[in-house]
Amino acid sequence: MNPLLETNMNTLLETIASNLLRLGFVPWFFGVGLQSVAVLAAAGGLCLLLRRAAAATRHWIWFLAVASLPCLMLLAMALPVWQKPLWGVATDLNSGNQFSLTLLCLSTVYCRYHYVVDVLAGLVTAAVVIPLCNWLYFRFSRPAPTDATPASGPSPIAQKP
Repeated sequence: MNPLLETNMNTLLETIASNLLRLGFVPWFFGVGLQSVAVLAAAGGLCLLLRRAAAATRHWIWFLAVASLPCLMLLAMALPVWQKPLWGVATDLNSGNQFSLTLLCLSTVYCRYHYVVDVLAGLVTAAVVIPLCNWLYFRFSRPAPTDATPASGPSPIAQKP
């Protein structure tokens, strides 16, 4: 093979790879791939649950799942990315977890996993346990102070009886 052509191909591949990394293609690609796997897994699980249903129903489920995959790519390109974590560690009252906590409370009541009394008891428990755990974490996560003065004499382990 011609060495000049090989050099040009390597340069071209390096240029393409660096541009793809710089443009954020790799995280986008893996995000869309993960979402696609989730959609197809949900369709497969639904078809397993409906295995006694008509074949047309199962085919319609698979068709909708596969047809939605290009829409996932378009939405991933068009919509902004949410960079805020769903849960954070903070010592102040305004930690930014209110949105996640509200969604969790609403979903547990709406899906009838718990009653409103359970949610209220959880809020009271969280109001007590979260500040306590934050205090314990910051209290005991500090390194122990080191003594800079050397011990006088040999250590008791090094002495022979």
